[in-house]
Amino acid sequence: MIVGEWGGFGGYMDIDEHCNFLLDTFDRNSWSFTYWAWVSGDFRAIKLLQRDYPKAVAGDLISYHYDPDSGSFSMEWDAASIPDAPTVVCIPKGLDGRTVEITPSASYEEGDIDGTPHLFIQTKKTGRHSVIIRNQ
Repeated sequence: MIVGEWGGFGGYMDIDEHCNFLLDTFDRNSWSFTYWAWVSGDFRAIKLLQRDYPKAVAGDLISYHYDPDSGSFSMEWDAASIPDAPTVVCIPKGLDGRTVEITPSASYEEGDIDGTPHLFIQTKKTGRHSVIIRNQ
């Protein structure tokens, strides 16, 4: 499912609770979305939209969550087979000052796609996996 054309917060600054509620609802249901705005430049919604999210999952996505208060991200997925392609998590703010925990252990590297930092995770085992990215 994709939620289209939500947002339009304009230059309003007191939008965190409402915007994060919507983003959490989208995450909880694994919905994609498009955001629209009639203004350009630096506005509050842009900062709220800069959150980690799964971009490509090598297996079946079980759940994911971004906590805007702590800046932490968690995700679980099931790798039914050992894929040649990695699981990719978009991490707009990068990994500086953050830790990455992957269970079971898997190799990962940070790289860019179109100038945006991403985490590339190469699983070594089948079954349930999780990743947690935390601020230090």
